[in-house]
Amino acid sequence: MTGAGSSCFEQSLTPLQRLIICILLSGVDLHGKPDLRDGPRPEPAPAALSKATLWPFAVSIGLPSVALVAVLVLTPFGRSLVSSMAALTRPQRTVEDRLAEFGRPARDRWRERFKSLGIQYPPQGVTLVGLKEERVLHVYVRMPADKDGSPPAWALAASYPVLGASGVAGPKLREGDGQVPEGIYRVPSLHPNSSFHAALRLDYPNEFDRSMAARDGRADQGVRLGGDIMIHGGDQSVGCLAIGDPAIEEIFTLVADSGTDAISVVIAPWDLRARPAPESAALDTVAASWSPELYRAIGRVLASLGAEAEGG
Repeated sequence: MTGAGSSCFEQSLTPLQRLIICILLSGVDLHGKPDLRDGPRPEPAPAALSKATLWPFAVSIGLPSVALVAVLVLTPFGRSLVSSMAALTRPQRTVEDRLAEFGRPARDRWRERFKSLGIQYPPQGVTLVGLKEERVLHVYVRMPADKDGSPPAWALAASYPVLGASGVAGPKLREGDGQVPEGIYRVPSLHPNSSFHAALRLDYPNEFDRSMAARDGRADQGVRLGGDIMIHGGDQSVGCLAIGDPAIEEIFTLVADSGTDAISVVIAPWDLRARPAPESAALDTVAASWSPELYRAIGRVLASLGAEAEGG
């Protein structure tokens, strides 16, 4: 998250956060050994504390401490900082490490599903469909091409409830708006060290998002679009889709085995196969001029996947 209410606190550190972390971690050996780079430090001479001096001393120490804890616990910036500091002290794991941890049982479950569909695992293509209103993530897999050259068919392989998300219908327009993006995205990489168990990174803002920002003037105004949007585990999220740890283990394994180039992600306000897209007047005025274009593109992809999935 870069800014309040954006991207589930998985951001690259801002300069201010880097400075604070350097201050907090200065002189701290993360392996538990004292820092003796400047030689032994003499014990401070004890100072006599009377009731007259103890109270101001306690207040001078206590109030800033309470304020710091409140900032770290109650504000998005503070929670982001704590998460980033924790990530610095955790052993870093690779995709292979995570697959060794949970890949085998996840693959066994996928193979059973694919066997019932009559296709081999891993598939040739995967489309993840996130529906914001229905709070569901569908997994469609591409079936083998027919010999007659007709377009490839898609089959619904799995569906997962979305346990955490934020915002309302409509695309993400700026950093900090709390919106889950809407559009057609790729998965540039997996995130094995996510604070939310594991995650897939989406390429928001993509070319369409940036071109619309240029068209409607946000780019000229210096509006930051945000970033670090993911599909991840856990049940809390701001700007991302949280689907729980067991579900992300399966999705993470599927994407790793299929290859990120074979994955596309569609996020829509609701299933546009079931009802029309939102009216422009119901959206942020910034998106009113180009939202029909966005929803037509999303609608075409959803239509290519086949009929509406049962239960949304």
